[in-house]
Amino acid sequence: EILVEKIDPGILKNYNEAEAFWDTYDNPLEPLFKLSYNSFLKANNQAKGMESYNYVVALLVNYFEKNSL
Repeated sequence: EILVEKIDPGILKNYNEAEAFWDTYDNPLEPLFKLSYNSFLKANNQAKGMESYNYVVALLVNYFEKNSL
């Protein structure tokens, strides 16, 4: 809470607006989808499942941010 007091109110407002926006897309079945997809990845030789998938996505995003198409 000490850190929150030091953040500019405009930044907090923007954060809250973004959070409210994404909350409208909440899906109660999402945990089931994630569990299923994690199992699918592990069954297809991705030992870390979603963790390794998310890592590869982050690598691709970083690559394309630095290198234009």
